[in-house]
Amino acid sequence: MRRGSLFFTREELAVVVAVGVVSGLAGQQIENVVFAVVARIHSLVIFNDFLAYYSGGPLFGDLLEDYLEWGAVLAACIVRKPGAGTIALSINGLLQVFVYGTHDPHLLYGVAGLGADLVFGAFRYRRYDVATVALAGAACQMFWYTIVWFTHGIYLYAAQFILADLAMRVLGGAMADGLLAGGLAFVLLRLAGRGWTQPPSEPSADLGALRRADGAGLLAASFGVLLVMATAAFRPLSGLFARIGPPIPPNDPFLEEFNLGSVFGFELIFLSLALLLLWHLAYRERDEPPPEAAP
Repeated sequence: MRRGSLFFTREELAVVVAVGVVSGLAGQQIENVVFAVVARIHSLVIFNDFLAYYSGGPLFGDLLEDYLEWGAVLAACIVRKPGAGTIALSINGLLQVFVYGTHDPHLLYGVAGLGADLVFGAFRYRRYDVATVALAGAACQMFWYTIVWFTHGIYLYAAQFILADLAMRVLGGAMADGLLAGGLAFVLLRLAGRGWTQPPSEPSADLGALRRADGAGLLAASFGVLLVMATAAFRPLSGLFARIGPPIPPNDPFLEEFNLGSVFGFELIFLSLALLLLWHLAYRERDEPPPEAAP
C-alpha cells in the first residue's frame, strides 16, 4: 500500500477529503429541503411554535439540524485513523463559508469532528459497535455546542431552553450524526469489499515522521497566532478579510459577527494542535517496551 501524507495513505486521504466535500456541499442542500418540507406541513409548524413557546427558543429548528455533522463519523468509520473526522469537518466548514456564505465561525467546524475522533481514539480505533458510534455522534454535537454557545448567542436564552436544547442535541447527534452515519459507512464498506470488523491498515508514519509533524504543526499554529494578532492590530488587513467573508448585519447579538482573518487564524491553531494531540495519543504505545512474556 502506498504511503501518504498526514499519516494516511493517499487513498485514505482521498476518502477524507471526499467525505468533507460531499458532506459540506450536500448538508446545506438537505437542510434547505428539510426546512421547506416542514414549512409545508401545518402540524409540524404548530409543533415548532409549541416548542418555541414553552422552551423559549428554536428547539425544533435545532433538532432538524442535528444531522449536519454526519461527515465526521462517516470519515472516522471508513478510514479509522486519528484525525479523519476532524479533517473532514474542517473541509466541510470551509465549503459552508466560501460556497454558501455561512457565517465565519463555521470554519471551526472541525471542532465537532474532534469530538468523534476522541471517542474512537479512546478505544484505540478498534471499537465501532453501535454504542461507540452513537457516542461519537453525540460527542460531535457536544463539541460543536461549545462553539455555538458563544457564536449563536445560546447563553442569551432561558435556562429551560438551554437544558432542553442540550438534551435534544445529545439524542439527535447520537441518532443522526452517529447511527445513521455509521449505517452509511457500513453500506459503503460492504460495497468496497471491506468487512465492518476488518482492522485498518497500519499508519504510514514512524516516530521520526511524528517528530517532524510536531515541528510543522507548531509552525502552523504559530502562523495562526500571528494571523490573529495581525488582524486585530492592522485595520487594512482586518478590512480585507471583512470584505472576503460573508456579509453580516452589525449589532445583532443573535448573528455571528467575527472577522474572517481572526477565525481563520484560530482554525489554524485548532487544527494543528488537535491533529498533533490525536496523533500522539494514537502512537503513544510505540515508545513503550513490549510486555515481558509470562513465565
